[in-house]
Amino acid sequence: MEPPPNDAAVPLPPLDPHQPLRNISNARNYVQRLRASKFILSPQVSTELSSNANDEEIERAKIYKASLVQQQIPQDVAPAWAVALQESFRELRNVCTVTAYKYEIIPLPNGDNPTHAPHNLPPLRSLQAIEDLVPQDLDAYLMAYEIPAQDNTTLEARRARLAMAIGSSTGLDADV
Repeated sequence: MEPPPNDAAVPLPPLDPHQPLRNISNARNYVQRLRASKFILSPQVSTELSSNANDEEIERAKIYKASLVQQQIPQDVAPAWAVALQESFRELRNVCTVTAYKYEIIPLPNGDNPTHAPHNLPPLRSLQAIEDLVPQDLDAYLMAYEIPAQDNTTLEARRARLAMAIGSSTGLDADV
């Protein structure tokens, strides 16, 4: 991108392809000199400048400086704010994921442990464990916890009913 012309005849050193940071510094100084030229009241104040820069020229110079800065940012790198936001979402997801909550074994209504004989059911230590239950173990849990059977309920609905019965309030959404 070429430096924008200006009526104030404020000079800008030529771009040096081997000195990108110097180019940015020169562009910053260019913007500052344009701003200063806007407020020069008469040619006697500064013989270096022939007229005043206007707002449009100053804004074009800012865009020029921004383009030089942008060229120094790798295209495959997200801005810092986006990286921080992504990390926050990752932490939130880790907290809310179905495996993040570790469950305690809830005794059956008769006081038995469902993972011990005579039931020998798989332990439900997370919501993922409920989701992974095979239908016969799911039905065995529902019977053991004395959860009334309903006609034509889907696996998802039965899993949600079991999750509610053991006090889980996350994850499984189904009409129960």
